[in-house]
Amino acid sequence: MIHNAEELLRLAAQTAQLRGRLDAEELQRILRRAYQIAENYNYDFQTNGELHLLQRLARFGITAVFDVGANIGEWTTLALSTFSGASVHSFEPIGETFGRLSAALGAEVRAQLFNFALWAEDGEISLRHYRENPGQTSAFEFPSPCAHEDRVCVARSLDSFTAQAGVSHIDLLKIDVEGAEHKVLSGMTRLLAARAVRVIQFEYGFISINTGFLLKDFYATLGAAGFKVGKIYPHWVDFSDYSLEKENFIGPNFVAVLESEPEIIRTLAEYSGPAV
Repeated sequence: MIHNAEELLRLAAQTAQLRGRLDAEELQRILRRAYQIAENYNYDFQTNGELHLLQRLARFGITAVFDVGANIGEWTTLALSTFSGASVHSFEPIGETFGRLSAALGAEVRAQLFNFALWAEDGEISLRHYRENPGQTSAFEFPSPCAHEDRVCVARSLDSFTAQAGVSHIDLLKIDVEGAEHKVLSGMTRLLAARAVRVIQFEYGFISINTGFLLKDFYATLGAAGFKVGKIYPHWVDFSDYSLEKENFIGPNFVAVLESEPEIIRTLAEYSGPAV
């Protein structure tokens, strides 16, 4: 696959020696981008492995799906189309964004839409909302070229909501809440202790620098709850153990599977892409 690995490494070493020169700085940006691409720094469902993950999970009787941080419903739509017998609970706290979610999926009988955030406990939280890019809306500060406005939103814990709603298990829980993934996990200790969630997909990235909840903390928290954690690639999930090299803030998507579901882990860990 690599015809001249030595030349590539030589070029990288030369770049380090010449840092500060304009041509070397441009080459460094190219090499860094190449590394990010190789590490799957990609937010496109169709090509980054998220769709592939759903397709691989479809054989395991996925019927109860939660989309936490649903935004305008693109992932919910993908889940509904992949799991023909599933219902999806979708959560979006920002009013305008929830309006777009409702317009897209309000008539879908298998989708239940909720206009509040999921958090560590019931109450209210303040979110930084970016009108120009609502997908960046977060409870945490993060550099953005877009202006933000503070919004106070209703929040529930997953333990509280599922107990009230009579939900006893979740087959697939997707959490994409711009750095607050650990807050959602903190609000589902009862569900985790009961092994009531089979698969969790979550995001990790540069915002973890500001939240202080690192990838090692995801591995530790979910590992203690009986999950095997792996990084999602386009045609494969890397379930190898945590190492400091993984703490690169590139992300973006990881999956945690109950260790009591070895067939799911085996299926996802099996490479299923092109031969070359």
